[in-house]
Order: sequence, then C-alpha cells, then structure tokens
Amino acid sequence: MNTQLCAARLAPRNPVLVGSAASPAQPGPKPGAARGGRLNRFAALAVVACLTLGAASAHAAFTFFQTFDGLDLTVPDGSSLGASDTRQVSVGYGSILGVQVTLELSGGYIGDLYALLIHDGVSAVLLNRPGRRTDDSLGYADSGLYVTFSDAAAQGDVHNYRLTLQGSHNTPLGGPLTGTWQPDGRTSSPERVLDTDPRSGFLSSFISHTPDGAWTLFLADLSPVGEARLESWGLELEYVPEPGACAGLAALGLLGWGTCRRTARRTGDH
Repeated sequence: MNTQLCAARLAPRNPVLVGSAASPAQPGPKPGAARGGRLNRFAALAVVACLTLGAASAHAAFTFFQTFDGLDLTVPDGSSLGASDTRQVSVGYGSILGVQVTLELSGGYIGDLYALLIHDGVSAVLLNRPGRRTDDSLGYADSGLYVTFSDAAAQGDVHNYRLTLQGSHNTPLGGPLTGTWQPDGRTSSPERVLDTDPRSGFLSSFISHTPDGAWTLFLADLSPVGEARLESWGLELEYVPEPGACAGLAALGLLGWGTCRRTARRTGDH
C-alpha cells in the first residue's frame, strides 16, 4: 500500500473547516448584547423578588404592640360618666387576626369597675363588675390589678377570678389581681350584670377590622367609696396585609420586567 492511499484512508471523509464554505463562520455577538443579557437577568430576579414578597406578605402575620404608660388617670368614683384614653394606630394597611390588651389599675375596688375597649364601631367588654352575682351586688372588694386580656386565656373568665384562684367567691386575694384572663364579655348593664349573664363582647369582635384608627379604653367606677386610677394600658394587634397591597408588589415587579426588556432590546439593536 503506497503512502498516498494510506493517507486517504486515514483522513475524514467529510472534513469541516472553520471558516470554509461547508461551515460559514458564526457572527459574533452584537454590541450591547451582553449588557442586554445582564438586564434581562436583573429583571427576572426583580420580578421573582416582588412576586415572592407579595405572596409571602399575603400569608404572613404582623404584630403591632404598644404600651401607654405614665397615665395616672383618675376614674371618677361612683359615676357612670367614667374616664377614657384614646390612642391612634397606623400600620398602613391590614386586617386584624387577633387582639390582646394589658391593663394596670391602682386603688379602688375591682368589683366596682367597668372597662370597655372601642374601635371601628365595635367594642369588647374587659371588665363588668367582677364578682357581682345574685348574692353579692357589690362584686369583689380586691384593690388594684395588672392583667392581660386574651380570649384564649387558660385561667378563664375574669368575672369569677376569686373562684378560680381561691376556690371561693368570698376569699380575698390579699393583693392586686395579676395574670392573663379572658375578658368579662358580658354586655349587660353594669348596674344589673350577674355572673350568669351570657358573654358575647369578646376581643374577637375586632377580627377582620382594620387596625388603623382610634382605639379607646373607657373606664367607669359604678359604686362609691374607693378611687381607682388608670396607670397604663397596652395594645397588641396581630394582622395581615390587605390583598391589594400584595397585588401592588406583583404589579411593580411586572412593570420593572417590561421596562428592563425594552431597555435590553434597544441596547441590542445598536
């Protein structure tokens, strides 16, 4: 076998040469194409971030908490006129999922007191003459309290706190009432309320309302002798953003995507 025949057999049958007629050279990227690619990637990341944030906000719960202290507000003794303290809340948007309230009072007698939380046209009865029942028209004679009100409190109804803590309506505490309690919830007149009255004025009344606006704590001392004072109170609101706010984040992301796409195309055309 001669040398030329051997070379012919070893050579590829259809050789492809870079830049030859069989395989024309590929054009390089247009000026600005790399920049356009980077813009597209940035836009994609922006859209993902906005959509993710919008979806997360739609399901995430936020908490507002504030204590209003140093009040030293006198509650008029033996008067239904009472005293009130109003605070403005502004979280920007949202729908309430839950509410808790802290309340600190000094002096007076707990069985004399009526406490109402008012917001957005609804109310919750925190105290309604605790201890008042058919055989005791005055209620409990304990003085002072520092408590948290929660509909889910394990200790139960604050109206019967002596029975829960002492096992008897007739055994005094020997100090201020503390702990976490369910609101009294009785919407009966404080002049006639009894422990057997139905309960409906709970903190859940505020669910689905907006957190924004005025929150008013109203207090009255319905029986003479002993002056109560409001020292502080606090508000804890759990809420979720309105769906419109979440949709706005998604719209912002899509707008950014469109803007970056147009910019990338113009850059690639030059």
